Amino acid sequence: MSKVKLLVTHLNLLFTLSACAKISLNVL
Repeated sequence: MSKVKLLVTHLNLLFTLSACAKISLNVL
C-alpha cells in the first residue's frame, strides 16, 4: 500500500514537472 502511494506521488510529481517544462518552453 505504501509503495503504491509513493509511486503515484512520484508519477504525479513527474507529470507536474513535465507540464511546467512545456509551459516554460512555450513562453520562451
